[in-house]
This record gives sequence, C-alpha cells and structure tokens, in this order.
Amino acid sequence: ITVDEIAKRIHLDRTYFSVLFKKKMGITPKRYLQNHRMSIAASLIVNKNISISVAAYSVGYSDVFTFSKVFKQHFGLSPTQYAKLTNESSENTSL
Repeated sequence: ITVDEIAKRIHLDRTYFSVLFKKKMGITPKRYLQNHRMSIAASLIVNKNISISVAAYSVGYSDVFTFSKVFKQHFGLSPTQYAKLTNESSENTSL
C-alpha cells in the first residue's frame, strides 16, 4: 500500500493527508509505512527464518537490493547481519 492509495481511499489530497498525518502522528505517512514494513520484515527474517528475498517481497519490495539498503538504513545492519546477531543473542539468553 502507498500513501497515494491511502489518501485516495479516504478521499483526501495526498499532500493534505500527509500534513494531517504528520501533525497527529509526528512522522510522515511514508516514514510510518517504512517503519511498519521494516518491523514486519525483521520479524519474518528472525522468527520465521524466511529468506531475505521472501521477506522483501512480503513487505512490498520487488527489488531485494533496495530492500536491503532500506533495511540497513533502518536498523544499521544488513538483513543477514541482523538475523545472525538476533539469533545469536537469543541462543545466548536461552542458555
């Protein structure tokens, strides 16, 4: 889903919707959607052991390289590094 699609569904101009959204939520709708997608992707990669490409497609990215770049900007780690670090961390806490 895109910001344009949301604005159209609620019958608002995209710019006006973005202004209202940011005023209420404190972040732009685009950033909100990106944060939501990254949260879901991280959960899929770690909890479901889904491949990076499947996780990317599942949250709306058709290009795995773009997804990996956005993921790294969001978390500071590549999806592979994030999964490895998170899995190692959970193994150490379960000992």
